[in-house]
Amino acid sequence: MNTEHKLDNHIAKIDDEVVATLYRRLVDYVARKLPESEINFNSEYTYFKYNGKRFLRFFAQKSKMAIDVFGDYYQYPKTKTIKRGSKFKTGEINFHIYSTSSFKEITKIIDCSYNLQISKENKNKSDKIIFFNIGWMKYYQGLSSDFDDDIKFGGAFVDKNSFGHEIYNFQPHSGKLYGYVQPVYKKSHEMGTININRLSGVRSNKKIKDVLVVFVAKSPITESRRIVGWYKNATVYRNYQEPPPNSNRIYNGEKIGYYTEANLADCRLLKDEQRENSNILIPAGKGQKGMGRSNVWYADKETNKPLVKSVLKFINNYSGEKETDLEYQERILKAKPLKLPSGPISRPARSGGINKQWKKDASIAKGVLNKYKFKCEVDKKHITFISKSTKNNYVEAHHLIPMSAQDDFYYSLDVPGNIISLCPICHRLVHFATKSKKQKILQFLFKKRIDEIKAHGLEITYEKLTSYY
Repeated sequence: MNTEHKLDNHIAKIDDEVVATLYRRLVDYVARKLPESEINFNSEYTYFKYNGKRFLRFFAQKSKMAIDVFGDYYQYPKTKTIKRGSKFKTGEINFHIYSTSSFKEITKIIDCSYNLQISKENKNKSDKIIFFNIGWMKYYQGLSSDFDDDIKFGGAFVDKNSFGHEIYNFQPHSGKLYGYVQPVYKKSHEMGTININRLSGVRSNKKIKDVLVVFVAKSPITESRRIVGWYKNATVYRNYQEPPPNSNRIYNGEKIGYYTEANLADCRLLKDEQRENSNILIPAGKGQKGMGRSNVWYADKETNKPLVKSVLKFINNYSGEKETDLEYQERILKAKPLKLPSGPISRPARSGGINKQWKKDASIAKGVLNKYKFKCEVDKKHITFISKSTKNNYVEAHHLIPMSAQDDFYYSLDVPGNIISLCPICHRLVHFATKSKKQKILQFLFKKRIDEIKAHGLEITYEKLTSYY
């Protein structure tokens, strides 16, 4: 039975033609004006969901129709042509629609119900938290002696294979991070699943959005389980997901998939000392006490509330540390070169706390260095030394229009046209040399890159550029 036929069955119950037409018009209104809503039918009702939760229901009667919504009457606009009905134990209230009812007033009630549900969902976002237990690493950008990184305490799989699928959990790809955790296997030959019902209460969901994913691992120093990082506003999938195309998530010929993803700007990986200094220990224990043998923990028992409150406070108050240029250059060495974006790009995210700083994507900078073959753009003859990470001449990335000036521009400054490949001497020169020396190089670089800068939607004069130095 198709959707249109089910709708006809409901409308056929109404004897009043005007009300029957209203019923159909209102279903069409929800479908057109509230595109994120989902329409469903049963034998009696036409009902609508947002993010898996019902917010509206239509009920056909002989001479009228009823609209059931959640809340209290005072939350809805006052109407002249619509009668209030009953209030139910389920928390629903009821409006009666007749042939004399105003279509505009009815839609105001529908819109109000939809907006109340969205507000409720947003309010509950912070309640959706899940803990993923993974192996301990510094960077989670692959295993390489160049990065001085390996994996410890990753369980039996890591002990046997010397790697784990979490090794790429903080390796950016196209502005996102993709995180892996090993859930309990369903069968020996199948990947495990995450019980996202415990986060949403909706059985049909294949994924759930706006989750705080907290990654924890056992410290090699204290051997206690610590927070190593997190994804805010993440999407968590019930089933294992194949890696995104061209993401380089391959190790020893094996594809490395994921169970969660989030925007890079919403993620944070803590340094070793920050993990140890957080003073938050994730308890181990069966049942309600803490994380048991499973690597996925929902912390949704009453006894877990104090811990969850402490974790949320730590994450929400975390201001981070202002990244130094040396740390940025180190991130670039570890990054995978990204296919360089063109045209204007939206402004990047900004770190919170006292030391606010515009975030920079090291993969874009790595792509620029790769494009210029790791040569200094001031003079290709400026040879330094061979980098152990890139196996090329060591150069550094410099934003010609400094990132500190991002407030003055509508589009992002972290774009290929604004990133220069410089040897360390020329890089320090544009920061610390005398005014006349600086201007000579800045003028050269400005003329060289101004067309590319404009192509990214950035308008600037040479005089304005030099004012930033």
